[in-house]
Amino acid sequence: VRQIERALARFRLGGPMRSENVQIVVVQSDGSIALNDSYIPALPWYRDLPQTSVDDTPLRDHLTLVRSLESEAGLHSLPSGCNGCEWARLCRGGDVENRFSRNGGFNNPSAYCEGYQVFYARVRDLLVANGYPREIFETRLEGAA
Repeated sequence: VRQIERALARFRLGGPMRSENVQIVVVQSDGSIALNDSYIPALPWYRDLPQTSVDDTPLRDHLTLVRSLESEAGLHSLPSGCNGCEWARLCRGGDVENRFSRNGGFNNPSAYCEGYQVFYARVRDLLVANGYPREIFETRLEGAA
C-alpha cells in the first residue's frame, strides 16, 4: 500500500515529482554499519562496499561515504534506457534495487518497467475519466527531471 500511495502522490497537483532521498543505515549488533539492506538484490555491488563501524566511523562520515558511493554508482540518476519514456518523470527508473545488473550496474530501467508503464497508464486514464484535467496531467509529465 505504501508503494501505491507513493506513486499516486506524484499524480497529485503540487505533489512530489521525485522520490525522497532518505538515508537508511543498519547498525549490526557488533557495531558494524551497513547500507540499507534493500540493496541486497545488487549483491555484487553491495558486497564490495567499504565496511565501517560505530567504533571508528562517526555516523555523519558514514553517511557522507554512502552518498558518495551512491552518486558514483549513479543511483540517483535516470537510467539511459529511460530517456524518451513518457513516465520517466514519475517513475525515475523505478526503485534502485530493482535496476541492478552485473553488466549495466544501476544504469538500467527497473525489472518492473513494463508493469510500471501499465500501472501509470491505467492511473492516468482513471484520473482523466474522473475529471482530472488532462492538460495539467500532461504538463506534469513534460520533460525528464
